[in-house]
Amino acid sequence: YVFIRTALAVMVIVFEAHHMYEEGDFSFNKFYVWSIIIVNCSQCWALYCLVLFYMELKEELAPINPLGKFLVVKAVVFFSWWQQIIVTCLATFHMIEPFLDYSSEDVAKGYQNLLIVVEMFLYAICHRVVFSYMDFYAGGPLAKYLEETHAVARGPGAAISEMLPTDIIQEGAEYVKKTAKAVKKGMERRSKEFDAVDREAAANQSSDWG
Repeated sequence: YVFIRTALAVMVIVFEAHHMYEEGDFSFNKFYVWSIIIVNCSQCWALYCLVLFYMELKEELAPINPLGKFLVVKAVVFFSWWQQIIVTCLATFHMIEPFLDYSSEDVAKGYQNLLIVVEMFLYAICHRVVFSYMDFYAGGPLAKYLEETHAVARGPGAAISEMLPTDIIQEGAEYVKKTAKAVKKGMERRSKEFDAVDREAAANQSSDWG
């Protein structure tokens, strides 16, 4: 999701420079609607992976309340995005009226900014409750979890190396090798079959001459 959003941001700049983006235009000959589809697909996939992660580790992570942390963090990113799409749709279908010298698109952006300001205040309260500093105190839930699981805290370098998609690259390389071997074997098998057919045809031809 992170890599897709970054790539899309660059693509939006390029398409906007060539007047092919047109925010709020839901026609398929503009890049705006395609960017929405791509982002929504990547977000749904990211949420699906998080659900799988939570289902597998919910018992081990129960002391640090992982569900609340996931919901609060992802709500900031995903809910704000979907909210923006809804407000843009309302403006596109003329359900948001112009006001004074402001167009319906400007009013929609104003609504979106106002909603985000109010929601960020609510999210800040939720973060204060869910990400309590008490988790990191000696004897707190996180300290107890590390002690019970014998987990070892590692530095930022280890965290960065864990975030790099090296495992995906390695798996992709393995799949490419396996696919190449399968294709090679298939071509060799087909070649042997063709050779057998040619030999049989040659034998039949020679017997006909005889």
